[in-house]
Amino acid sequence: MGQPWLSEALNADHEAVTIHHQLAVIAPDAYRPYLAGALTNLAARLGAVGQREAALAAAQEATDLYRGVAAKAPGAYRPDLARALTNLAIRLIEIGRRQEALAPAQEAADLYRELAAKAPDAYRPYLAGALNNLANSLSAVGQIREALAPAQEALDLYRELAAKTPYAYRADLAMALNTLAVRMSEVGRHQEALTSAQEAAHLYRELAAKAPDAYRPDLAMALDNLATVLSEVGDREGAIAPAREAADLYRELAAVAPNAYLPALAGSLAVLANCLEQNGDIAGAFEQNREAIEIYRPYFLAQPQAFVHRMVPMRRQYIERCEELGHEPDEALLGPIAAVLQEMQERAGEDA
Repeated sequence: MGQPWLSEALNADHEAVTIHHQLAVIAPDAYRPYLAGALTNLAARLGAVGQREAALAAAQEATDLYRGVAAKAPGAYRPDLARALTNLAIRLIEIGRRQEALAPAQEAADLYRELAAKAPDAYRPYLAGALNNLANSLSAVGQIREALAPAQEALDLYRELAAKTPYAYRADLAMALNTLAVRMSEVGRHQEALTSAQEAAHLYRELAAKAPDAYRPDLAMALDNLATVLSEVGDREGAIAPAREAADLYRELAAVAPNAYLPALAGSLAVLANCLEQNGDIAGAFEQNREAIEIYRPYFLAQPQAFVHRMVPMRRQYIERCEELGHEPDEALLGPIAAVLQEMQERAGEDA
């Protein structure tokens, strides 16, 4: 993984799950809730280091356990069930099972809304997070207009919370701004998206200046989004600087934790390639595009469903840029990708 503290934290999470599994066998009623909590923490940690399959398995087990204990004692465990459902939705999206992610995301938001109605000070922050996740889940299955309302509600809630306690909620506010910017962009409201994207990048830059290890990944994500939105509003030259900065940040992060950040670096290089092409630098766009595919390919070949949504446009743009520059596409690079895409298409046809 690269970072010693990440390795130590993951080992500790694994150990906690092992211990609580053993205790839950001896005294299930007493220890199942603790096992579920340990599994939820493990799922989030595994997801952070790019171990998506293992993260999903832990998140699913945690959700099943919390659903069982919440059925017996809803007052005590419904908040934990809601947290586990949010985590499960995130893990499902990461692995490409987007349609399946929508139900737990919606259930988590509904649970937190009920809890916040009774105890707003305690649960409105969690409701905001669940709404942000629901917006992402709706967008992931193509319901882009439906995603706007929860994204906006999440932002409104975080603004209220940040106005009262800014240091506690500025990072959440930045996250919600970034989410809303992406959702606005998806429905063509590019100028509104730009306003949110600029504020998100500004906030993340301030946070990363004070806590770089915690917030540089978020800053890179926000800069990628800002570059895309700047291109959409016609500021093609202005888009290049944030796109380059995002790619540079992801390259530094990937050097330390490759499994966690190499896929994000590939996506960032694809954004930079698009920005360069829009400024007439086809050769530069081609080079970034090729590197993006080289980085992304092993992840796609290992988990096609999780990475196909980005590989398809990367491959298409690479072929188009080859044609424009008079290059022959590198079949050694593209051949295995094409074979897997063909297999996925045939499987989809069989399932239809």
